[in-house]
Amino acid sequence: MKILITAKYVSGSASEGGSSRFLHLVGKTLNAMGHEVTMSPYPKDHISHYYDLIICSHHIEAICKNPAHKVFIAHGWIPDEYMNPGADRYVSVSEEVQKFNRERGFESDIIPQPIEILAQRRPHKALSRILIVRRYPVDPDPFEFLSKRFEVRVSDLDKPVEKQIAWADLVITLGRGVLESFAQGKPVLVADNREYIGAFGDGYVTRDNIGEIAKHNFSGRRFKHKLTREWIEGELQKYNPDDSDFLYAYVKEKHDAKKVCAEYLKSKQVHLVIPFWRKNQKNVLIEAYRPMGIHLHPIMFEDEAIDWKEPWIHPAIIPMKAEEMKGKAVIPGNFKRNWFIQHYPIIDNDYYVCADDDDMYEPGVMAAIKKHDEDIVVISMKRGQAIPGNVAYLRRYCTNTLEAHPGNIKKGQVSGQQSFVKGKIFREHPFSLDSGTWDGEMAMHHKADKEVTAYRPDLFALFNYFEPGRWIKEPKLTFGVLINDRIRFDMVLRRSQIVGDVRFLEGAESATQGLNKLLDMMAQEGTDIAVLTHQDMYYREGWIPQVREQLKLLPDNWIVAGVVGKDNQGRICGKFQDMRIPLHFDTSNYHEFPYPAVCFDECCLIINMASGFRFDEEMEGWDLYGTLAVLQAWEMGGTAFVIDAFCEHYCLRPFTWTPGKGFRVAYKWLHNRYSKIYKVESTAIGLPKEAMRFETSAA
Repeated sequence: MKILITAKYVSGSASEGGSSRFLHLVGKTLNAMGHEVTMSPYPKDHISHYYDLIICSHHIEAICKNPAHKVFIAHGWIPDEYMNPGADRYVSVSEEVQKFNRERGFESDIIPQPIEILAQRRPHKALSRILIVRRYPVDPDPFEFLSKRFEVRVSDLDKPVEKQIAWADLVITLGRGVLESFAQGKPVLVADNREYIGAFGDGYVTRDNIGEIAKHNFSGRRFKHKLTREWIEGELQKYNPDDSDFLYAYVKEKHDAKKVCAEYLKSKQVHLVIPFWRKNQKNVLIEAYRPMGIHLHPIMFEDEAIDWKEPWIHPAIIPMKAEEMKGKAVIPGNFKRNWFIQHYPIIDNDYYVCADDDDMYEPGVMAAIKKHDEDIVVISMKRGQAIPGNVAYLRRYCTNTLEAHPGNIKKGQVSGQQSFVKGKIFREHPFSLDSGTWDGEMAMHHKADKEVTAYRPDLFALFNYFEPGRWIKEPKLTFGVLINDRIRFDMVLRRSQIVGDVRFLEGAESATQGLNKLLDMMAQEGTDIAVLTHQDMYYREGWIPQVREQLKLLPDNWIVAGVVGKDNQGRICGKFQDMRIPLHFDTSNYHEFPYPAVCFDECCLIINMASGFRFDEEMEGWDLYGTLAVLQAWEMGGTAFVIDAFCEHYCLRPFTWTPGKGFRVAYKWLHNRYSKIYKVESTAIGLPKEAMRFETSAA
């Protein structure tokens, strides 16, 4: 693999601290494992270069436009080391770092620091030599008194730290220095006076406390004992040279650099290899596959080449004209696929699948494939809901499902779109240029080779999905959001597990004006269903299919729907969680969804675009447009419903919040306009007494 490692410091110099030694060792180890590694503190110099993998810290925003798979490693919790948007995978070195970044909206895997394991050097039976590892002098130095009893040295940045550790019986340090001491079997006192935490420590490391201290990356922040002379002397009395064996075994098991670096490489990507012919399909394919997090490879002859302008799309241009290929293959697409295999870099551990430029996959397929590690993953395939009447006889394929099953690995029962193959296998098996049933033959070939294959009958490819007349298309659904906090938007809504487009707008003068601009934008794009959401809403995988099924149950005259609102008795209605509290709303004990609504919470409104609905912009401000939507729907002769579509609101509003002036102005406007015809309700004002039997957090 071709790998870029970029961060603020990567030289490995002791003067640059532990993170520099960390990343330098990663580069050194990956290079020894046979990978081509580039190390640079200047990510902008590498934006346009090809890499299979980028490992970074500090600089994700500067390199995020490079299409390579990106792993971001967080070493700590100072602002310089925050996780930020742009990576494909996030790694924390400890539970403390993972928890901190989770609270900022970033999920991550815990992979401990890599350490080069050196020869074990047992300390003397009696403690006599102490090394203090730090980058700069401290004032006051809490260990100054030790020189009266022991031979004490403070680390010299101009000398290899490994040799200095080898001299010592015991090392006093924090962070990476702790693990580098273990790597030679040296006992450690985790403590120091550092400007970013003060004079604190976790203590002498033993079998009993190492697990807890590791949760905070040996930083001194786990127990945070104040460094008094009495405490330091008490910890040093625990010195036991026999601890060398335990500490050395610990670091070999959990921190060996080869094991750790192998974990970084486990991130798999899916590559969709498509012989591209239909230029009119370009934007359709971009919109369809962009949300899936894949790498798309359209293969074109030089006279077919077009500009794609998407970082996740990597065109492969064959240096010949299309007419020169005539007569060279029964299936012309196989000529293109074979050229791709021969000339394009293939990543061993990634998955490759061959499709045509009118095929599609159901939501969730690509995410599920990435979790596998078998040589091949075979999924099922649907071939349409109808046979188009205007196609040639030989293309009147049946609409039955081709199920992923070992017994179906034969001609006519499996297609190329169903087989996701590891790169190391994909590159070794070119496709037949003389056969019209190449995909079945290739699947049979893999099965005969006894390659490890997983079968997923629950995942589906959609054959010829964009062929007119074969499929009844689901309505196009687009998310729209007004934002005033980019970080909140990135940390919550954009972290949702939804597959769908998100349109956002900043700087709107009012909710009604801004939302109408979003609706106009989505109408121009052909959106059928608009989901107007808040920037701090979170939607889990499966939410969109659930919404689609609920909307099918609504009458034809529905105009607006929501996830939580009130019924005509003034009771809360819906399934929903305010993440400030542990319980969630669930009124299914007395509501059968979908249920008619009299108002909605504005966190999520779903608009039927065919109705032509737009908000009345005479209502200013940012409140009560969930009530306005229902009242306008009734005014238009339509209906409004709360649907069963559980989601989560990561609201920062305090419990002490009460409706302010803007709310009162909006309510008065609604009351003056509608109260003679309809009841004006809101989820922001209290429940009637009869609703108190509702036994959840709402009550």
